Amino acid sequence: MRRTRGTPLWLMHAMALAVGCSAPAPADPALPDAAIPRDVDAFASESANEDWGREGAADDEDGAAPGDATGALEVIPAAFTEENAPMRLLGPDDTMELMRAPQGGHVVLLAAQIRNANTSAATIRVRVRRPDTGFIVAEEKRTVAMVPVPGEPATRQPDLRSRSQVAHVPLCPDYDPIDIVAQPLDVEFEVTTLYTEPPQTGSARLRLLPTCRQTVPEEKALCQCECEANYALGKCKGGPPASESRRGTPAPSRGTP
Repeated sequence: MRRTRGTPLWLMHAMALAVGCSAPAPADPALPDAAIPRDVDAFASESANEDWGREGAADDEDGAAPGDATGALEVIPAAFTEENAPMRLLGPDDTMELMRAPQGGHVVLLAAQIRNANTSAATIRVRVRRPDTGFIVAEEKRTVAMVPVPGEPATRQPDLRSRSQVAHVPLCPDYDPIDIVAQPLDVEFEVTTLYTEPPQTGSARLRLLPTCRQTVPEEKALCQCECEANYALGKCKGGPPASESRRGTPAPSRGTP
């Protein structure tokens, strides 16, 4: 800077310093798209949706039917005792009574109570297997009327005014090489509701022990004889004579692999 007459030297130094400091700063380079922050409102919206999803799932679980976290059809295995009498609820290793069938042979009368369903009818399928091989000894399926259990309006069961409303599973005569009486069997209970949308299906499985409990000695002896392995017509006193055909026996529903 050129010195002007009369201008003090210190003032010239101050002016030069001011000019140097006032030089324009270079512009900031443009940021790439990846460096631009995400919109805060959009981020908050996504977080809210995630929170709502978690809360909604919790609400769905809270809305499940009482007594069952999933609301699935609950099946409670039971045995028929007599008409207009309560069924006997079954547990693991319980006995199931072999009864004389009107058409001959011996059957077990089994059914189930159900919960988490409001239906007036259902199909009940009972299947009996050998525990060691899974071989199906016998099975039966029938459609039955369902009514509330007395004193338990949330539980339904077959109409017990008739024994026709439970499954009659034919176990004897026993044409197989293994006895039926006192041999544990795996019993599967499957119930499907009717006239509901959508239909509900539930199942249960127990290991049960067939037994002859007749109080009349001749009737008990017939039960034990027919339920021994390798049955042949005419073998048992009081059973079908040797000349009688096997028509009407439950053989078609037995022995399914």
